[in-house]
Amino acid sequence: MKRSPGVRLALTFALLAPLAVMVATARQSAADDPEKIVTEAENGSNITLNADEVLIVRLKENPSTGYS
Repeated sequence: MKRSPGVRLALTFALLAPLAVMVATARQSAADDPEKIVTEAENGSNITLNADEVLIVRLKENPSTGYS
C-alpha cells in the first residue's frame, strides 16, 4: 500500500519527535548537574559554587588511617 508524501512525513515526525525530546532532556540534565567534583588535580585552586551546587571531594584512599 502506497502512502502519500504527507502521510509519510507525519509518520516520520510521530516516530522521531519522542526521540528528539529524550535526547534534548538528557543533554539538559547533564548541563544542570548540581554537583561539582574536585580531586587532587584541583589542589591549590579556587572553586566557585552556586547556592544550589554540591561540592564532592574525591581523594585517593589511605588505608593506614583506617578510612578506605
